Amino acid sequence: MDVVITGVDTEKGILLCNNNVEFYLTILKKFRRNYSSFKVDFIAAVDLNDAGEAFRLSHSLSSVLAAIGASESLVLAQKLESMCNNNVSLTDVYNCLNMLSSNLDDIMDQIKDL
Repeated sequence: MDVVITGVDTEKGILLCNNNVEFYLTILKKFRRNYSSFKVDFIAAVDLNDAGEAFRLSHSLSSVLAAIGASESLVLAQKLESMCNNNVSLTDVYNCLNMLSSNLDDIMDQIKDL
């Protein structure tokens, strides 16, 4: 079975899953379920001035993006993660978050159809 998701190196993801396509598909579906509210959750952490929670959210997302092979989104998530530990303007944080969220929405829409 070929798994094709724009913005995701599915061959890399499947390789990281020991070439087990069914396991990879399970991870993708869990990713969609567990991270569909990432933007809302991240904004809530920022609104509460909870940099630790914002960092945790973006760090966890980064780990999963690496595991599924979503390199472009991973770069944005890591940038967002880094912003949590630095004194960065909210405008810059939200710009990065919006780019990441757009990528995630595209990926999740494609996972929905698998």
